[in-house]
Amino acid sequence: MVKRKILCLHGMRTSAAILSMQTAAMQYHTPLQFEFIDAPYDAVGPPDRGVAMFYPDHSYYEWFIRGSGDCHIGLDESLEYLIKHLKETGPYDGILGFSQGVSMVTRLARLQQMGNSRFGGLRLFEFVISIGGVPPKDIEPVSEDTFHFNDEHFEKNNDLS
Repeated sequence: MVKRKILCLHGMRTSAAILSMQTAAMQYHTPLQFEFIDAPYDAVGPPDRGVAMFYPDHSYYEWFIRGSGDCHIGLDESLEYLIKHLKETGPYDGILGFSQGVSMVTRLARLQQMGNSRFGGLRLFEFVISIGGVPPKDIEPVSEDTFHFNDEHFEKNNDLS
């Protein structure tokens, strides 16, 4: 069986290695091939206390730096970085975003659905998986059909939560 290929984007001030560890059970229990990528920017501040406690000797990265209001420093560069990566290593069946990574996958989905020229007419992914994040506030839907994707649900029978 061919596994579906998923590109995974970590949260703010974490890393690809940390997200790989955080999703270990999901990787084991789902028929997906997970690939992880670090954000292009070193973290400008300390990681969350829980991240630092469990992953003290790791490098930390972020996709963009929050500025004032809707200003996100490095956001456009991170989008270009991801689009280049998608073109070089894709296509992917889906993209998974965790926390700040959700902001990035939402933006990529919007650009792809709008037929943005940066995608070169390519369809680089078919669905998104969002975990622990919220859609960016600075993206206004152009219509009710802006963010329509197929749902993917994964369940484990003996989940302890």
